[in-house]
Amino acid sequence: MSVDSPGIRVGRGSLALRLGVAFVTLTTVTVIVVGAALILTSRRALQDKVFDQQQRSAREVALAISSYLENNLDDLSLVVRMQNLTAMEETEIEQTLESLLAARSTRLASLTLMDTTGQERVKVSQFHAYLPGELQSQYQTDMFTRAARGETFISPIYIAPDSGLLTIQIAIPLQTATGQTMGVLAAEVIVTRLWQEVARIEVGETGYTYIVDKAGSFVAHQEPTQVLQRYGEDMKHIPLVAGFVAGNMGVETAEYRGLNGQQVVGSLVPIAGTDWAAVVEMNTSEAYAAVERMQWLLVGLVVFGVTVAAGIGYAVTRQTIQPISGLTLGAEQVAAGNLDVEIDVPDRSDEIGVLTAAFQKMLTELRALYANLEQQVAERTAELSQQAQELEASNQLNARRAAQLAAAAQVARAVASTLDPDQLLEQVVHLIAEQFGYYHAGIFLLDENGEWAVLRAANSEGGKRMLARGHRLAVGRQGIVGETTFTGQPHIALDVGEDALYFDNPDLPETRSEIALPLIARGEIIGALDVQSKRPGAFDEQDIHILGTLADQIATALDNARLFRASQNALEQLRTIQRQYAQAGWQEYTATTGASYVEYRREEAGSSGDDGPPPTLEIPITLRGAVIGKLGLQSDRPDRQWSADEIALAHAVADQIGQAMEAARLLHDTRRLAQREQLVAQIADRIRAAPTIDRMLQVAVQETRRILGATYGVVRLGTETHLCRPDSEGPAAERDNGVEPPADARSGDGSHE
Repeated sequence: MSVDSPGIRVGRGSLALRLGVAFVTLTTVTVIVVGAALILTSRRALQDKVFDQQQRSAREVALAISSYLENNLDDLSLVVRMQNLTAMEETEIEQTLESLLAARSTRLASLTLMDTTGQERVKVSQFHAYLPGELQSQYQTDMFTRAARGETFISPIYIAPDSGLLTIQIAIPLQTATGQTMGVLAAEVIVTRLWQEVARIEVGETGYTYIVDKAGSFVAHQEPTQVLQRYGEDMKHIPLVAGFVAGNMGVETAEYRGLNGQQVVGSLVPIAGTDWAAVVEMNTSEAYAAVERMQWLLVGLVVFGVTVAAGIGYAVTRQTIQPISGLTLGAEQVAAGNLDVEIDVPDRSDEIGVLTAAFQKMLTELRALYANLEQQVAERTAELSQQAQELEASNQLNARRAAQLAAAAQVARAVASTLDPDQLLEQVVHLIAEQFGYYHAGIFLLDENGEWAVLRAANSEGGKRMLARGHRLAVGRQGIVGETTFTGQPHIALDVGEDALYFDNPDLPETRSEIALPLIARGEIIGALDVQSKRPGAFDEQDIHILGTLADQIATALDNARLFRASQNALEQLRTIQRQYAQAGWQEYTATTGASYVEYRREEAGSSGDDGPPPTLEIPITLRGAVIGKLGLQSDRPDRQWSADEIALAHAVADQIGQAMEAARLLHDTRRLAQREQLVAQIADRIRAAPTIDRMLQVAVQETRRILGATYGVVRLGTETHLCRPDSEGPAAERDNGVEPPADARSGDGSHE
């Protein structure tokens, strides 16, 4: 039976009309969606371009500020390297600093040199001539404290009192080749030149730049009036500044309401070498001007595309309906059970022709399918049954692997959380045996000579008996463990009865399969993990991989525990040395100064002798763990009870006393060393000023005797052999130094020393 395509009538309610309307509607919606997507994509692309431009501007601003500060720090560093400022006289230092100030007059407002105590030695300025009486101590300032520690200091921006200009203070340490700080060199940097550099960077007609610090406070602006109005203002209401304060040190760009209350596109970049960040903002009206123009252009293109697509879609729909109607009639015949129907295939190479041919082919195949339906159902049922069995086996294997991985994770947590080697080994062997279901798990460690693998931990009863008698195996000569600790390679015995290396242990009679894996730390074999099962062939590749991973973790944990114990011992030794050093220093200090006891007593306060001993509170004064003194307190009230807060306060005072006394002692030692070096230098200068050798010897003896408080001094000239001979005593062996000895030191022949 053949089915021909009927004629098509287009009218109200017809398929052609409904399909045409649907096609036009779908086409219109598609074009609108695509157009909207294009508009959004274009806007996003242009927005990304604006963000990139803002980020580049912010990076340039941050780089300009960082470079400006680095250039000034480099100037100070160059002076420190080229000139030994600490060894110069004040006049020479002043000339050097004034030369640098004149050469950098547009950038530097003042220069100051401080000694190790923070006292200003020399201070030069473009705006004020400092007299010696105006020099102050900077010891308590953050600038001196940080620079004295060897750090580079950069202050916030402030208005200098001398010049009235926006200024930044920088400071660097003066250090010797050994890293000892000999002083601090500080400078006041004029910010005006910095903003001139920043103003050259293009940030748009409505764009501007300002700086915030790590606390989110307003620090600087390219307009001085903004600095005067907003300095120190909290800027954390700006999202980028809030992120910077929270610790985000990357480049950030976003849209928000900016500094002037208008919607802006802003970018924040941290300034290298400082705790500041540069913020560049531009009004969105300027930033997205190109986006708005592109948006209107795309809207026009979308409207035009919708109109054209609607006309084409309606015409195509009408041409498509006719062959589909014939195909629909044939489908109705097939649905009614008439599989003998034949569809006339139109002579078309488009989708309609392909669809009709495919439908006809489907009918042919459907007739063949009905012919052998029962056979196909049976074959398919068998195939599904086989797949179900394979899936079940796969699920069981996956469940076993999941359980093993969970057990491995539990073992790994135990390994990572324990630093005691004995506790670690004992815990690991029990976890492996219990979680993996093995008969026996043991850990062997090599002795110091690497000749024996000694059992250190085991979970089974037989293993515990082996531990009790000190069970060990010869490396490379005895058992699977001996072989593994010798070669560093895993060894598996799936059937111990057939393995030539297997060691038949009477304490483990039920073993049927065994695996030994090396424990390797830092490329060195330190032992082996031994696992035994009651089932033959109990280990596969996955078991080897998981147990190998556990062995590596155990080896690493053992090595970490060893390193931790070594570091603890070294730390304790260091603390002992520090205590000994502090005690020795204070013993020497009290011996040389005699200062060891200070007492304060309220004489007017008396107590009755019948009240018993007064309440006493004694607090040790410690320094680095060493006791260097004691703070004792007594109350004139017998019923006085020292509260916890009072005891805590006394401990705090004692700690401060210890720190202050240590600082004073170190200062005393430093001054004493400086005085000694000064005396030696003075004596050397006077000796070098003498015109003859005799006069040099005389000056040397006189000055040494005067400083040391000696009553008699002598200098002998001659070789070591000559000076050591007994007969070298007397006038012929001595060179008169012109210093008259005391009467009891003169010899009988009139010579003297």
